[in-house]
Amino acid sequence: MAVPRRKFALSKRLFIATRADFVCEYCHTPEDFSPDLFNIEHVIPLLHDGTDEDNNLAYACGGCNGN
Repeated sequence: MAVPRRKFALSKRLFIATRADFVCEYCHTPEDFSPDLFNIEHVIPLLHDGTDEDNNLAYACGGCNGN
């Protein structure tokens, strides 16, 4: 069962991106050097009882996020 993508408020996106220093939290590629769009993703998916709490969100490039 697919869970619809969440749209995070700009303030939340900026907080997560700033916390990650604008690099992918998995491969550490800087956002400025990546052709991929960066997304906020759930470390523990909502489908597996993850939450929208900040400590369960990661800044990820399209490659690491599976786009």
